[in-house]
Parts: sequence; structure tokens; C-alpha cells
Amino acid sequence: MIVLAALFWLAQPASAIEAERAFADDARAGQWFAFAKWADDDAILVARSVFPAKAVAAVLAADGEPAVPIAWWPAVSLTSCDGGHAFNRGPFFDPASAQAGNFHTIWRLTEEGWRYRIDMGLLGDPVGLEGVEQPTIVCDSLPAADPPVAVETDTMKGGIDMSADASLKWEWRHGVWGGVPEPRRMLRVWAWNGDDYDIVHLAEGPAE
Repeated sequence: MIVLAALFWLAQPASAIEAERAFADDARAGQWFAFAKWADDDAILVARSVFPAKAVAAVLAADGEPAVPIAWWPAVSLTSCDGGHAFNRGPFFDPASAQAGNFHTIWRLTEEGWRYRIDMGLLGDPVGLEGVEQPTIVCDSLPAADPPVAVETDTMKGGIDMSADASLKWEWRHGVWGGVPEPRRMLRVWAWNGDDYDIVHLAEGPAE
């Protein structure tokens, strides 16, 4: 059993960057199959609405995979100090619709390997066509981790969560908030700087 477990982990992507690339490679054979395979059990897709990733991707895969899948790759990857969570961003291209944009994904290292927890893609100019930028987090004087918080009003739902060591923190939202009447979606990411949190990424766009 120990040998089998070791072989299992040797076959898994060692980082969120490798996991993102493996996810994208799997999508070439079946886009929605890949979205189901790489989703954490409670993963969500923040799109026109907020969908449970595994269930929706499985239904879409059963209905028929797209003839030409979406292509994407990581351009930025930020990993928590304990190595348990990561944030990836990068460009995507949809040949079927001739649309492009950027994806924003929160990953978690589970007993089965890296799995995404939150995935959100926004249309726009693709950013990061070469290489992978890997910013570092200050791992000194880390604060105590806060429990996950659900953020919900009559017009908006969302949540705030962080890595177990509190070095990486994120918030997602979907709906209407802040006095803007149109539905929007958002993913904001913070990293610990030794004294406080810095916003290292903010992605926001229409809920379409």
C-alpha cells in the first residue's frame, strides 16, 4: 500500500502550475470531463450564475463535448506559504466563439492532489502570453487563520476564505452590490506582506 501511495503521488502534479497545465491538457480530450475531474468536491464556477462545478460539468459532458475545446495556460501563480492553496491566472481562447479573456482560479491541495475550488473567466484582452510569473508571499509573523465567511444579501452572494496558514486570502462575489445596478462577479486575492494583507489581484466583470 505504501508503494502504491508513493506511485500515486509521483503521478500527481507537484504544483498548481502543473495542475493547471494538466487540467488544460485533459480539456483537449473532453472539456467538461476535465472541468469535472479537476474540481474539488465543493468547487464552484462563478459565471452567469454560481454553479456547483462537478455536477454542472458532468451534465454538460453527458450532453456532448464541444468539438474544439477552450485553450488556456497559467501566466501567474501564487502559492500559500504552507503549500496548501494557490491562485492561478492566465489567458484563455475559445475557438468556437472566437472569444478570449482571462481565467482566475483558486486551487487546493487535497488528498487526491491539486483540485480547483473557484473558477471564473472574464472576457477581455488576454494577459500573459509567455512564461509564468510566480510572486512570493512573506511567510513571517503570519496571523491566525479566520474561518470561512459567507457573504450574502438579497441581491448578492459570495464568500471569504483563506489558506490554513492565513498567508493567502480570497473573496468572491456574484450579483448586485455597491450601488451598481447591473449584476457583476468578482474575485479578489490578498497576500500577507509581513504586517498586513496586500491586494495582489482583483478581477471584476459583468455576470454574463
